[in-house]
Amino acid sequence: MTFLFATAVTLSAFLLFWVELFFAKLLLPHFGGGAHIWTTCLAAFQVFLLIGYGYAWAIAKLPLIRQAIIHGILLIAAIATMPIDLKVWQATDIPSLQIFCTLLFSIGLPLVQLSTTSSVLQNWYGRASKRNPYFLYALSNAGSLLALIAYPAGFEPHLNITQQSALWSGGFIVSAILTASAMFISSRRKQYAKATISTTVLDADTQAIQYPALTPWVMFQCFLCAFIPSSLLSGVTSYITSEIAPNPIVWALFLGLYLVTLILTFLPRPLLLPRDVGNPLLLFILVFLGLEVYGLGRFDRDALLGNIVFFLLLSWFYHSRLATLKPAPAKLGQFYFIMVLGGASGALFNAVIAPIVFVRMSEYHIVLALASPVLLSLQAFDQNWRWLPAEMTNLIKRYARMIVIGICICLSVVYTFPALASLDNFQTERAARSFYASYLVGYNQNSRFLIHGRTLHGRESLDENDRTPGSYYHPGGPVSNVFDTLPDNAAVAVVGLGVGEIGSYAKPQQDWTFLEIDPLVVDIAQTNFHHLRKMPHPPQIIVGDGRLKFQETQQQFDLIVLDAFNSDAVPIHLMTQEALQDVFLPHLKPNGILVYNITNTFVDLEPIVQQLAQATDMPALTRFVHEVKPEFRQTANHWVALTQNPQTLLQLRLNQWHDLKSGKTLWTDNFSSIRAAMKRK
Repeated sequence: MTFLFATAVTLSAFLLFWVELFFAKLLLPHFGGGAHIWTTCLAAFQVFLLIGYGYAWAIAKLPLIRQAIIHGILLIAAIATMPIDLKVWQATDIPSLQIFCTLLFSIGLPLVQLSTTSSVLQNWYGRASKRNPYFLYALSNAGSLLALIAYPAGFEPHLNITQQSALWSGGFIVSAILTASAMFISSRRKQYAKATISTTVLDADTQAIQYPALTPWVMFQCFLCAFIPSSLLSGVTSYITSEIAPNPIVWALFLGLYLVTLILTFLPRPLLLPRDVGNPLLLFILVFLGLEVYGLGRFDRDALLGNIVFFLLLSWFYHSRLATLKPAPAKLGQFYFIMVLGGASGALFNAVIAPIVFVRMSEYHIVLALASPVLLSLQAFDQNWRWLPAEMTNLIKRYARMIVIGICICLSVVYTFPALASLDNFQTERAARSFYASYLVGYNQNSRFLIHGRTLHGRESLDENDRTPGSYYHPGGPVSNVFDTLPDNAAVAVVGLGVGEIGSYAKPQQDWTFLEIDPLVVDIAQTNFHHLRKMPHPPQIIVGDGRLKFQETQQQFDLIVLDAFNSDAVPIHLMTQEALQDVFLPHLKPNGILVYNITNTFVDLEPIVQQLAQATDMPALTRFVHEVKPEFRQTANHWVALTQNPQTLLQLRLNQWHDLKSGKTLWTDNFSSIRAAMKRK
């Protein structure tokens, strides 16, 4: 019986986290391909998990035979929805609500059913076997972790979307059969089939173990210890993926670390993080927030490693405290519900509340600051610092910790409201946030610029008579070379508006169209910058995802520029074979030119575009400008051009353009893995 229950719990958790990564990636092309999709999906999955645990807690009070009937109906209803398929919900213009409803109508019922399995089977096992069922929770987390390893390492690189959907649906049916078998065995044990939880031997069997009572204060601590790691999970993945690319590898990495800490702390012999670790953690929080506020932090591989270690230790610390608060197994339904409620609240804080309240993507930093007083309230500093004199230790306990916590909170507030500080010798003119991203408009004595994350999205001279472009579009650079090949009456389409800096190349007889997914970017470009106002003719601006909007137009263009940044990441859904072959090339004139901006710190997109060009029989050239010239507002930039026009190719070669390096991976809508494209030192 134990093997059956263990297998059912492990498989259900495996399927739950597999579909979480799978469907989050499926949503990327439909909602702009940004980091915000994962944050919203994570919140939605936490809500489904909360519904599942609430259901499990509610039916736990019923006799097993009634539970079996109710759960059997849920299993049959969930199986009836197989195979799973993406059903994009278009009945609202609110992206976060669209994502939630899409998940609800696509996989809502199977998700709720899988979410109930761990808690329901633990309850059945404890009542039918008279044994402590907490080890099943550790197995559930192990199954989840296995899925997080298997998806980026096995499923994503080797199986397309159709194959994954079929395989997952088959696995779900197997899981339903195992759950039904466990339900049948439990209900057949006559001495427990009609008993409620208050009359089973479970309570008597666990009286020897000293479990804490589930008082209101303990429940509040449970909530906080679940809230903080969950919010940090959403925050750190958004923080990282806005600099690299929204991809399941990064999602799986941090979600895996989160689960590892749960596994270690809920083992039969738990591996808990010592409370003394709270001292250096508080100092790490102070240093990190200080670097972020004063713009000294660099996002590189060392910073990525630091965030990984930092997140691991904080999650481990709070989950260790959470494990010490778990009550007797008879109360496990209520305990898990409070725990999942905290986790769901943390995810919803990042996905729903933070974009409304904060003008910057600062929820990661806010929760880090919140973690400081919580560390203190959870008695993280009860141990003496033996290497200091007793008088110094007492002084630290009285004053220093509160000072450090106060500084952490002040730093997070300053980071959240950048107008309170002068950052990197520039002043903040405007800070704003939308569902898609947060933006900062700054200026110094020479220029005004737009920053998203750590990425410059464009700049302009403070002299309104100066139309000279800079940053990625500087004179003599790759973009300048491309515009030198265009006719004076060219039709130009640009996916990604930025500040409209590329519009400085517009000529009076040319027809320009910008496609921008974020209405806030359009407002910033029109209100805070003069590039669009200085164009010979007002351009057409279409708000929406560039790929989807291209499919709605019949116009053909002499030049298509794919310049849709998401901080330092390019949306993957614009760089697949189907996007190029079925969407963009049909709208390119026979001698037209299509240009990718592949400037990126961490991902080498040149081999990816080479494979796209080869698959579509399009000759391609590239140019990489390494030089950074602040006096000319020039930044490093990397571009690829695809065209069938031999004269254009020859002209570009004369301007230092050259062939692309060969790639091995062709990205398609069914398959795209960022792992092979990551740059290496």
